[in-house]
Amino acid sequence: MIYIIAGPSFSCKSTVRKIIEDKLSISGMTVDVIRTMVSLLEPERSISHRSRVIYNYNEMQDYIEALIMALILDKEDYIIEGDSISLNIVKKIISMGHDIRILVVGYPNINVNDLYNNIKNNRPNQHWSYDCSDDRIFSKAKEFISQSKILKKEALENNFPFLDIGGLTCQDIISNSIDILLK
Repeated sequence: MIYIIAGPSFSCKSTVRKIIEDKLSISGMTVDVIRTMVSLLEPERSISHRSRVIYNYNEMQDYIEALIMALILDKEDYIIEGDSISLNIVKKIISMGHDIRILVVGYPNINVNDLYNNIKNNRPNQHWSYDCSDDRIFSKAKEFISQSKILKKEALENNFPFLDIGGLTCQDIISNSIDILLK
């Protein structure tokens, strides 16, 4: 079984992944590792944490598909999470008969100021946002909301569960996510 959590940054995906790794005694990773690998090996592609979310989303799809297929071929349970996972690719892989459970999270209805303040006031140590100006964080918050709207639409089109996390605490997100992924 491959478990996937897709959604924008600052949506508790990594926390949920780590809890499921421990709960099921499986391995997992964030697709941030793939983004970093590509930025080191192919800098001309301009895939990086500093690039626009939608740019990375579009440019990373071949790598994400290859990662999921490699994990399927490895025949071990695994969980991945990230902001660059194409729901259409996941749907394509599921249609080939592979066992995948997916949860899509996002905050399509949150106010940009609320998300900005949430990022500024609740970010963990070593979070990417510490390297950004306030204007950049505000701009990223707008991107994350736009991405959430796109992901919600794609999730509904593909009959994938979508969890609107706007206004939820991280503990509520964790609890709901685990219930959905492990039911």
